[in-house]
Amino acid sequence: MDKEKFEIIKYKIKHGLKEAKTKEYTEGYIINDICYIFATYEAYKNYFITYGIMNPPEGIIDLCIYGVTPSGYIFASKGLCDYIIENKEKIIPGYDYGNKELEFKFGSKKLIKTKKED
Repeated sequence: MDKEKFEIIKYKIKHGLKEAKTKEYTEGYIINDICYIFATYEAYKNYFITYGIMNPPEGIIDLCIYGVTPSGYIFASKGLCDYIIENKEKIIPGYDYGNKELEFKFGSKKLIKTKKED
C-alpha cells in the first residue's frame, strides 16, 4: 500500500468519514459523515466550476473542508458542497467573503467551519 492511500484510510478512520462513491451533486441529500476526497485544491475548485459556480469564492468553499492530509489530499463534506451548489444563486460575485470567521449565511441557515488540527 502506498503512502498516500495509507494517509487517506487513516484520516477516514480517525474522523469517522465515509467516501462518496462518485463525485456528483445530489439535491437535498445531506449526510454529515460522507465526504469527497480531492487530490489537489485545484481539483476541489473544479468540482464547483463543473456545477456552474465560476470563480468559487475560497471563503465559501473552504467551509466544506474537513481537513487536509500531509500529502495534500482534501477531505470535503459532500453535504455542504451540495448545499453550496444548491444555493449558488445567493453567492455575490466579487464579494470578499474572506476568512474572518469562515462564516456564510444562506437564508436562515448558518454554516460555520472551525479549523481542526490533526
